[in-house]
Amino acid sequence: MQEEVVFRGLPTLQAQVAKRDLGKERNRVALIDLLVQLLDDHVRPVAPLLHDAGEGVLILDEEAVAGTSITGLLLSLLAQETPTLDVPDDGAWAQAAFGEVDIDIADPERAHRTYRVWQARRALAVVAYVLDRLSAVEDLDNVGHANAETERIAAQMTLDLPDRALRALARFVSRRGPAPMVTRLLESSTTSPRVQRALATYC
Repeated sequence: MQEEVVFRGLPTLQAQVAKRDLGKERNRVALIDLLVQLLDDHVRPVAPLLHDAGEGVLILDEEAVAGTSITGLLLSLLAQETPTLDVPDDGAWAQAAFGEVDIDIADPERAHRTYRVWQARRALAVVAYVLDRLSAVEDLDNVGHANAETERIAAQMTLDLPDRALRALARFVSRRGPAPMVTRLLESSTTSPRVQRALATYC
């Protein structure tokens, strides 16, 4: 996904991510810290709204959660008015935020859930972008550090993530991970079938 689309309405986050020299270990670690924070703060808390209990079918459909029609144009306007990935204080706050761009969600609880799902989708786009940037880094000086970075990202592949996130993480691990690490993840009895399927897609 193009940078301007990923970071629409998020200029501060864009500056934090897009311009870093990833040849430097400290910058890669900072991006991995950000990736983990995005997953923990915005994706995992609404995981039940992002996939079902069976096959992990990704919903990410604000309209289905809100119970009303929401156009892409209105969400784009909302993005311009929301320059951070924040968590709504409560349903009334979320209702007011949607109301600023003429999105009317009558039930405060639905408004709160819808806002969280929308922010989760924005966060997932940034996560995928960060992973693509990290996977493009070549000629890393310290193989041990590089493998530790990959292990940390692999550790994020858990059941409480939607398939889109699992696929992005698996793609990175399959590109950057040494063969023994990938094989261990594929064959381990502690690796969930969903994670194994995601890895197998790219191996």
